[in-house]
Amino acid sequence: MDKKKRTFLIIAAVGIFALLFMTESVGIGLAQEGSDVVSASIVSTGINYQGMVTNSVGGLLNGKYTMTFNLYDVLSGGTALDTDIHSVEVENGLFNTEIDFDQSYFDGRALWLGIMVGADSEMTPRQELRPVPYALSLRPGAVINGSLSGPVLKVNTNGVDSYGFYAYTTGYDSEGFYAYTTGVDSEGFYAETYGDYSEGVNARTYGDGSEGVWAKTTGKDSPAVYGGSEQDVGVYGKGKEGGYFTTTTAGTWSSPLAGVNISTAYAYNHGVYASTTGDHSEGVNAETYGDYSEGVDARTYGDYSEGFLAQTTGNNSNGVYALTDGNNSNGVRAHTTGDYSEGLYARTSGESSNGVYAWTTGESSNGFRAHTTGYYSNGFMASTKSYSSDGFWASTKGSSSDGVAAYTHGSSSNGVWVQTYGDESHGFRAQIFGDDSDGVHVDSGKGYGVYATGKKAGIYAEGAETGIRAKGKTGIYAKGSEIYGVFARGKKAGIYAEGILGGYAAEFDGNVIVHTGRTITPVLEITGGSDLSEQFEIRGIEAEVSPSPGMVVSIDPEHPGELVVSNNAYDWRVAGIISGAGGLNPGMLMGQNGSEADGGYPVALSGRVYCWADASNGPIKPGDLLTTSETPGHAMKVTDRDRAYGAIIGKAMTGIEEGKGLVLVLVALQ
Repeated sequence: MDKKKRTFLIIAAVGIFALLFMTESVGIGLAQEGSDVVSASIVSTGINYQGMVTNSVGGLLNGKYTMTFNLYDVLSGGTALDTDIHSVEVENGLFNTEIDFDQSYFDGRALWLGIMVGADSEMTPRQELRPVPYALSLRPGAVINGSLSGPVLKVNTNGVDSYGFYAYTTGYDSEGFYAYTTGVDSEGFYAETYGDYSEGVNARTYGDGSEGVWAKTTGKDSPAVYGGSEQDVGVYGKGKEGGYFTTTTAGTWSSPLAGVNISTAYAYNHGVYASTTGDHSEGVNAETYGDYSEGVDARTYGDYSEGFLAQTTGNNSNGVYALTDGNNSNGVRAHTTGDYSEGLYARTSGESSNGVYAWTTGESSNGFRAHTTGYYSNGFMASTKSYSSDGFWASTKGSSSDGVAAYTHGSSSNGVWVQTYGDESHGFRAQIFGDDSDGVHVDSGKGYGVYATGKKAGIYAEGAETGIRAKGKTGIYAKGSEIYGVFARGKKAGIYAEGILGGYAAEFDGNVIVHTGRTITPVLEITGGSDLSEQFEIRGIEAEVSPSPGMVVSIDPEHPGELVVSNNAYDWRVAGIISGAGGLNPGMLMGQNGSEADGGYPVALSGRVYCWADASNGPIKPGDLLTTSETPGHAMKVTDRDRAYGAIIGKAMTGIEEGKGLVLVLVALQ
């Protein structure tokens, strides 16, 4: 029959495709000495295909024919994805052959097979490839692509001690499971377990340098590992190290990156909760070596929340152990804005343990830095109850560094609040070795710089130069129920206090005892001025003569307890000189705080003070006795000793030849 007039009918047995698992026999056994290692072959990509060939009148054909097999992803038209051409033996119309296409096309899409015999046209319709060939998707190197809203591959197990997915690898640099996703809101691997004592993912590795789970993401806001639990722990790590985290990309001040980033949004939750029971164990051990780095940076915004809560029960244990070596770094940094919150709360019950142990060596670094803005909040709260334990222990070696830096802005809030119950324990203990450094340095715009109460001593401070240096509206408030409110010892000064805007550097409620030093003669040294003054109400004698510093004043007979500017010569009622003239301020000012007897003018009763003087009664020379004159508020030289009895102000230490001017006077009323 003419070849061009023949018509071939292909009956494709596509519904009974069988996948060859092995194209040749496989030898498996132990390697013998001197022989090659025998290994298993992987499954072939060939597909066994059967069919029947007849001529146009139904006659069965025999012989060899060239057959072309084309792979399409459309029912008609289009371009073949792959082609397989080979000679096929036909006997009594039947043939059995193997066709082979690139397995990458078997990725989940619908596929059709187009067949040509000899030079004839491709048969129609094309034959759809049914699911059996998709066993190729289980062949090593297989790829599954899809655009479903559900899972591309779903595995369900209901049996006890079952695995949804089990991967076993022994080769070098191999992954038990590798997932790649590019779609929005897609998970590389999603596991759900409902049975008790079941793991969503259980990974075990035995080779060195191997990870149980290794996850990498490149999309924004995509965590490599995300753990969420409606009942208990989001992520649980157990091993020689419970968890180890590191960052691989440098962050910025505005967009920092964290080795561990923990966020809580519910009440009574902790950003970090650490509990240790073994001896010599730390709830948190943080080491940082880069500049401008914090061992722990904790921030809370909810009320009744702790930036960091640590509790230890073993001996020689620290609730928080922080070590920093970089400059401008903090061992612990805590920031809270909610009311009734602590930047850090540490509790230890074991002996010789510290709530917080901080060690910094870099310059401008802080062992602990706390910032609170809420009401009734503490930058740091430490509780110790055992013998020889410290609520907080900080060591700094770099210049311009603080053992503790605390800032509070809310009312009724404490930068540092400490309670100790154990014997021979210190609520706060500071030792300094660097120059120009303070054991405790407190600045307070409002309230107390330091508020302390104690049974024995509210504050005990000892320094090479200054035991305590305080600056604020009230620098230090200290109260001791039995002995000392403040016990301070320093080579230069036990306590240095400075008032702001004319405020008091120190205020004492109760008796003050000053003991002489062992080698220093002065009991009390005053450097602010040179006279002893008391405050009085003073009246001017004329509208144009008002009280001012340097004026001589006398007892006012018309207003008991008050003074008046003097204007009589040899006035036996002279009381003193208004202090403050010539830039020489009172050295000590006495008064009854809040009493109506206190006035607005300090009057020098003894000591050195500048005084206005009139030389019209004779030139004034150092050593001359001075008395009142008729010139309002001015002193003059004594020339009549009989009249001067009881009216002497003091002795001149400087003089004037004529006219009026200021004279330094050693006040000595007689």
